[in-house]
Amino acid sequence: MKSITGNRLGLLIGFLMLLTLLFYHETVGAIWALWTSEHNPTYSHGPLLLLVCVYLFYHEWRRNRDHATIDISYVGLMGVAGSSLLWFLAGLGSVQIVQMLSLVAVLLFVLVAALGFQQAKPYLFPVLLIIGALPVWEVFGPYLQANSAIMAGWITSHTIHPSVREGMLIHIPAGSFEVETGCSGLAYFIVSMIIALLFVHGHPMSIWRRLSFLLVAMLVAVVGNVLRVYIIVLSGELTNMQSYFVKVEHVSLGWAIFFIGISIYLWQAGRFIPKKEIGFGESPEENGAVGLSAEERSSEPQSNEIPGRDEEPVEQKIPTRPLKNKWGVALPVLVAAISIGPLVNEAYRPGGDSGESFSIQFPDEVDGWQRVNYQSSYRPFLQRGAAMDETGYATIKNDKHVFMFVNYYYRQHQGSEAVSDMNHVSMKGQWMSVDRSRIRPGIPGFSDLRETRLRARNGEEKLVWFWYETNGVRTSKDWFAKLQNIFGLLQGKPSIRVVVLGTELTSNIADARKLLSDFTGKINDKIQIVNVSSQN
Repeated sequence: MKSITGNRLGLLIGFLMLLTLLFYHETVGAIWALWTSEHNPTYSHGPLLLLVCVYLFYHEWRRNRDHATIDISYVGLMGVAGSSLLWFLAGLGSVQIVQMLSLVAVLLFVLVAALGFQQAKPYLFPVLLIIGALPVWEVFGPYLQANSAIMAGWITSHTIHPSVREGMLIHIPAGSFEVETGCSGLAYFIVSMIIALLFVHGHPMSIWRRLSFLLVAMLVAVVGNVLRVYIIVLSGELTNMQSYFVKVEHVSLGWAIFFIGISIYLWQAGRFIPKKEIGFGESPEENGAVGLSAEERSSEPQSNEIPGRDEEPVEQKIPTRPLKNKWGVALPVLVAAISIGPLVNEAYRPGGDSGESFSIQFPDEVDGWQRVNYQSSYRPFLQRGAAMDETGYATIKNDKHVFMFVNYYYRQHQGSEAVSDMNHVSMKGQWMSVDRSRIRPGIPGFSDLRETRLRARNGEEKLVWFWYETNGVRTSKDWFAKLQNIFGLLQGKPSIRVVVLGTELTSNIADARKLLSDFTGKINDKIQIVNVSSQN
């Protein structure tokens, strides 16, 4: 059977890639929505990065197309099928980031399946680079946020008196600043890594030197963001909180600082590019690059004959690899592997639940606690599920109070997810997060809780607990809640609910924590979710 080569192979690869994007159009649409979102500009560099990836891919293809040939890889076929099934499972649990990464994995394995690993190697970097515009980097956000607050607070304490840093808050005589999640500098951090990766990709060098360039670029972004936060705080102090960066916006300031920093980085990095990189574990003498002058090198014998051997040199022939795979059969199998996840997802997709409605029923009295109306400006920001309600409880003596929010998700979908980075217990501009941690409350049925101390602008404080309940498990870990929810979906138990419980922090944290612990143990398992539609 005649092999597919050259332009015909290029058309085939293009067809397979486009077919993959068509099968996974929902995830492609989610990625594009992420890149063009006005509410989260962190990944607005996505469209530009996509153009860069397409250019790099095409550049590599032009270099290699003349000797490229189809070479079906069975490992690649299994990788496509496995990535496709992972995409399906991630969809069950509404884990959008895993679906996005699974799509990238499918594209990678499609190349390996059609070309074999050796021929596919030059094209893996352009495809993997697109991860630089996916929200996988959110894991660095809290650490970058904390670092910016700590470092900017430290500089402020040595330049503005009096000044105090408390968690993510920086207090100065003119007012207070909160280093929010959006002030973490994550966007600069991601773009700096992309620029460094593109820089080292274009220059041959050892892995250690590549890592050095990458780490320095990341450091430039981190230092630049700390400088940005400090400038904003300083401008607020100098102008009595009337600065443009305080009242209008400070995004442009951040990008200006980043542009200057990364320009200096590229200028200086060019001076450290080695003319010839010595391989790992190879000494200069072994490489033959040191110890000989130009005249000595020119006077060296140029013969390839080995001294002491009288035999004629054997001509080495590069063996050609015959096409062992029946690509006429393998290509339909590859298309089937690409489509397995979307097809299973379509077959498993449940019918709409628009006819079902739910209600949350709180007990009127719980062992010395009576239900009361909740009256406060505080409310967590949660994507609304199938049912959402709030309530308050007070002791008989009315000397202790707690409040509770329950959000019930029967079946999740985009825009209505229990586990999402869009859900948070703080209220921007009203209730700021002072500190947060994960604790083990010692309550039967609970493995952990997420605890947050909130503070209003008037100084009022609240202690808030947060957790998920799904598949008979209570946890505050996002990834574990997602995993348990997927297990529940496969067992026909798709629901998950989010619980927020809190109290006013009028005494020390230990007393407030004990109060919440006692109340949680009493109300545990007494909240009922009722399917109202089934009763009609």
